[in-house]
Amino acid sequence: MKINIFRVGEIDKVLEDEIIYNITRVYEKSGLYPDYLEIYLYESIRDIEVRLYKEAAEVGAYYSGDIYFAMHDAYYGWPRIHICLELLKKLSRDVWIGGLLHEAAHGILHGSIEYYLVSIPSDLNSYCLANKLSRDHCLSILHYISLIVKDYHVTKFLLKHNFTDDEYPFIEYTLDVKEILVEYDNAFKKVVKNIILLSVLKSIATAIPYLNISKYSIEIGNMITEILNYFLDDYKIDFREFINIFNKFNMDFAHDLNLFTSYILGII
Repeated sequence: MKINIFRVGEIDKVLEDEIIYNITRVYEKSGLYPDYLEIYLYESIRDIEVRLYKEAAEVGAYYSGDIYFAMHDAYYGWPRIHICLELLKKLSRDVWIGGLLHEAAHGILHGSIEYYLVSIPSDLNSYCLANKLSRDHCLSILHYISLIVKDYHVTKFLLKHNFTDDEYPFIEYTLDVKEILVEYDNAFKKVVKNIILLSVLKSIATAIPYLNISKYSIEIGNMITEILNYFLDDYKIDFREFINIFNKFNMDFAHDLNLFTSYILGII
């Protein structure tokens, strides 16, 4: 495996070494390696925003504007991990290590362009036409559905390769959705509420595989239930039905994307 590292701004060498170490742990422990990987280290939020916006536009990928401390794409046909040190330094070490493991797994599972230039499923296209949604809103819905599927796959992969305890602090972090719920409460348009709901379901999907880990299942189940209950005034989301959709996943991206799309369109 060849790794190229790109630095934007002033990057602390000790921190860089720890980042690279934790990313490569996933490949060494699983025995699975991308042939080629690019890692971008950014000193500031502004640096990462400028690059991701520009490059998404270049390849025609949907750009949500969301910026996390660690992100993955494959815009040019190979896996790339982007890490914003300004955001990373605000987190506890165990959380950001878990985040790096998560993005490293994307590099194995979702390291080619088809995972980022996804065709709109026919069900979603019909839904958007029937509800007179703009193309941007339609692509935003598709964006979050694809993230729901990919992030679920990543956690399944990490649990399979015995990163259960290392990943758990990041899972707890992703389920802290208080700020997103404030946005939801302040939203008035149905389409905006739908997209915010999907962004929350992305966090839940990342955690769902932990329901099968006895050490964490009760805590995760309680957190997921509390979050889903928040939306019950606006959406009919049954906990068991929601979890059962993921039980029907077969780890094939296209299959699972279509399955979840059909399910969620019956909700929103």
